[in-house]
Amino acid sequence: MTSGSASMSRLGFGVSGPLTSLLVDHGHVVRLVREALDLGITVFDTAPFYRDPRLPQGVGERRLAAGIKGHDRSRITLTTKVGEKRFDLLEFSPSAIEASVENSLRRLETDYIDYLFIQGAPASIWLESDLLECLDRLKGDKVAHFGLSGRDDEVEAAFDLPVIDALMMPAGGNISTTQADRIRRARGRFRTFGIEVFATARNATRNRSLRHPGAALWYAARNTFGRPVGSAAAPSPESREDAARRAIIDFGMDTIVTSTTSRAHLQANQLLITSLDGAPRGA
Repeated sequence: MTSGSASMSRLGFGVSGPLTSLLVDHGHVVRLVREALDLGITVFDTAPFYRDPRLPQGVGERRLAAGIKGHDRSRITLTTKVGEKRFDLLEFSPSAIEASVENSLRRLETDYIDYLFIQGAPASIWLESDLLECLDRLKGDKVAHFGLSGRDDEVEAAFDLPVIDALMMPAGGNISTTQADRIRRARGRFRTFGIEVFATARNATRNRSLRHPGAALWYAARNTFGRPVGSAAAPSPESREDAARRAIIDFGMDTIVTSTTSRAHLQANQLLITSLDGAPRGA
């Protein structure tokens, strides 16, 4: 297995949200992924359960696969998540995880996953020795690294699990003191992926007119009927630049994962993150 981890970019591109809906077409997503590659972005994140309910499981993985087709796989870091949703619950049994990995490999059209994140898992699953044995079997064969992803205490288990190499956590302006302390404890011990970094920045939705029309509809529906995101989240006095500096310089996050439907926003994000990449990190 040749993992793309050696060439990981500081900015990652997430194929999620409106990019996995009927409101944004397949071709637009493929073009955005290729634009990200042209900009030097090599980290791409998605999940089987990121999708419009009217679309098949794993639409994000399929769209991502089409976007990276023809590019050097050894220079690309693919991250996806576990597992299959059943009755609106995530299934973490060994059989479900193995099936999810096989399905993700097929949809991503690859023979290995660089980082497989176990998302939102309750602490009780780690009491099952069969699960740890399953992860050991997969690691180094079909999965290069395992991680935990989540917003709250579900990622705390990583500190007691040798099989976990990475954490994916919010690093925006509205995180709690507990969440911030966890990020600092993870630094140097795990590969850290920051999400929702710009979610509450005061100019997070600047140049909204540049968005794909379908994205505006998607966010309006999400903010009305689901968990608020973007401009509907509690605002922060910080700018996008301040938000990026906190995540990269103060927290020392290894990769910042963002998503957009706009080529201009993608270019602006890459320029901003690149400008901070060589700056000294905080203690």
